[in-house]
Amino acid sequence: MAGILNLALTGLDFALAEFFRTRCLGCSAVATQAICPKCRVYPQIPDSLQGVHPAALWFEEPWRTVWHRIKFEAHGELLRYFTPVIRNCPMPTGIPLIPVPLHASAFWKRGFNQSEWIARELSRGSKVPLLGDALVKKRHTAAQSTLSRNEREANLRGCFKWLGKKVPKEIVLVDDVFTTGSTLAACSAAAQSAGVEKIHTWTLFRVASASHQAATSP
Repeated sequence: MAGILNLALTGLDFALAEFFRTRCLGCSAVATQAICPKCRVYPQIPDSLQGVHPAALWFEEPWRTVWHRIKFEAHGELLRYFTPVIRNCPMPTGIPLIPVPLHASAFWKRGFNQSEWIARELSRGSKVPLLGDALVKKRHTAAQSTLSRNEREANLRGCFKWLGKKVPKEIVLVDDVFTTGSTLAACSAAAQSAGVEKIHTWTLFRVASASHQAATSP
């Protein structure tokens, strides 16, 4: 019930934003949308810097603030700003997408699973299958963003379980932000224990390395 209420409230927020002026989360200018057209520039990661864990965007402002509003304040109406980026991202043909799951308590509090939303948009854009309930999170955990690398690994150890009726030989794990890879590693361990032989990963965001931040800073 709480999840349905949150979705209704975020929908109301979106409707009100269309009628009342607000301030852009990027430049703070008065606007009618959360991100004004001038700030609606996506920090896309070039192919040459994709590496082992592909991602669409660097986790930079103003999109970091937007994403935190989505995750920690349940502003699901802001997800729409990422649809154009996600639907243009190619996925391996025929390999099912598996979103990183939320614990039930977190889902009902937020009203949606942002990783499942991302995976669903990828599926629509690339016409690849989505297995939205293959993995389950067995226990509630502290937010990864508040923890060190070692704490992140311990926080998630053994908390995911494969529940899918079928076990594909190959999957793509989908999450929202890649920082240390602890979440994807824990999900991969659960999938491998169930019999998945090859695991790819994809995230909407990746936290930039110190060298990248230094190279791009003014």
